[in-house]
Amino acid sequence: MLENSFLMDIFTKKFDTIVPIIPLVRSLSKAKFCVVFGHPISKPI
Repeated sequence: MLENSFLMDIFTKKFDTIVPIIPLVRSLSKAKFCVVFGHPISKPI
């Protein structure tokens, strides 16, 4: 039970940091600053 709680806490922390980044990358991609994967356009992938 304690281990499951620990894993959920780690997942929640990682999920909270990933979610706000996704719309940011999408808007940068629409403005042609980067590709959908987050790589900048000015540098070769």
